[in-house]
Amino acid sequence: MLVVGFFPLKGLGWGGGGARGPHLPRKKTFSDRFPSYTVSVFNCPPCPSNGAHLSGIAFTLSPVSCPVEQFCKLNVQKSFIYFSSIVVIIIIIIIIIIIIIIIVIMMIGLCLPHYTSCSTPPTENCIIYIYIERERERERERESERERERERERERERERVRTDHTSMLSLTCPQAARHAGRHAGAGGLRSDAGGDPPAGQPANEARADPMRAAVTILLYYVGPCPLGQLVDVSGPRTYTLTQYGTSYSFGAWGKDPNPAPGKENTHWLVVLTSSNAFSNFVREYSTLSTIVVGVAPTDTTIASSNPTTNTIQGINVVMYGNALYYGCYNTPAVCRFNMTARTISNVALPQNTGFNNKFPFGHLEGTYVYSDLDFATDESGVWVVYTSPENFGNVIISEVLEGSPPALGRTWNTSLHKRMVTNTFIACGVLYATRFVNKETEQIFYSFDTQSGVERYNLKIFFKKMLTNIQSLNYNPRDRMLYAFSDAYILSYGTVFQ
Repeated sequence: MLVVGFFPLKGLGWGGGGARGPHLPRKKTFSDRFPSYTVSVFNCPPCPSNGAHLSGIAFTLSPVSCPVEQFCKLNVQKSFIYFSSIVVIIIIIIIIIIIIIIIVIMMIGLCLPHYTSCSTPPTENCIIYIYIERERERERERESERERERERERERERERVRTDHTSMLSLTCPQAARHAGRHAGAGGLRSDAGGDPPAGQPANEARADPMRAAVTILLYYVGPCPLGQLVDVSGPRTYTLTQYGTSYSFGAWGKDPNPAPGKENTHWLVVLTSSNAFSNFVREYSTLSTIVVGVAPTDTTIASSNPTTNTIQGINVVMYGNALYYGCYNTPAVCRFNMTARTISNVALPQNTGFNNKFPFGHLEGTYVYSDLDFATDESGVWVVYTSPENFGNVIISEVLEGSPPALGRTWNTSLHKRMVTNTFIACGVLYATRFVNKETEQIFYSFDTQSGVERYNLKIFFKKMLTNIQSLNYNPRDRMLYAFSDAYILSYGTVFQ
């Protein structure tokens, strides 16, 4: 190695010695600036450790000797650093190779036992396939366990119902009447005449038939729900197209919870035949099988034209006490159509109630047109669900009192915004709300108890859909079923309370 060095032993400066004047510094000379240097030529012997060679010329103020000792030490240190770096890099590469080999062995070990399940030799696709199959198997096991739990709950519920019926039937007729009277004083009974038998049923007939008296008490009992809270929805149990096929995608169907004598098994159907928003007739079928097959219907016309004053507007319709309840055409009011007398009466909702598609139900992908008013039935009667700008679009619940004309009873305000809801129904005085999860699933996520005023947003009751949308949903306390209209199909679901 050849090195040319410039090594002054003393620092160079412009301020050399000499006297200075009192006012100005003495001017520096060339000798002050550049002292005399000695040229030293050295040729060091090779380093004993690695044979490195150093030679060169140095310009210094005094002769220098060969810096072989310092040079060799520096060279040895550099050589050691280079060697250590190479060793570390080799070790890292070996570790990476070992990790890759372990991963490959694990993947092969995972795939080979399931080789027959793969259409190709073990690859990444095979691993993914096996993972998906295992997840599906676990999900099937979880679903089976949930179904077994639901079946156990249904059996417990049936046992409770049998116990209730047995205890009620053990009463004599006068005792049953006194039992009903005790609850009627506290608002526990709801019928046409303060605890009397329902309209159309003679009083002496109820007295002569203890079973009917017991059933009357069970059906008309209001107060703390004897069923408890809704915990699950099963099904669907019914799933079929209506007689109209896919021509009409919007409508409602169900059974009368308080039917006229002889119509206990009758099912009704309303389809919106004009613009998916309006209708002027209701169709009845004598049994479930006839509505499924689509034979022998009976049509009852509300008005000769569609739409017109007091005809049906919107998809939410219910039947109770042989009367159809629905939203009046182009009016924020509740219409009641008497199926026997074929007369219409109505009651106006509070001022500024949203109608004409101002506050419809909906989800992220769209809204259910003209669903501003929703109707529900439960053990106590008929309810209407609506909202207004004064309530900031939050759901309002009002009782609809039977009569001609009907009247509004008690009213409750909630914090649930109506546009974030797809449907509502009421069971035992508790409002339940659903929301859209995906095309296969709907969730009951909210409840409002009209007795306690307690709201809950943490319900996680999921149920299966057969099509994307559920246009209407209503609970029937007589058979504890949910009746849904979904994209031209009619469905029914079982309910489990606890």
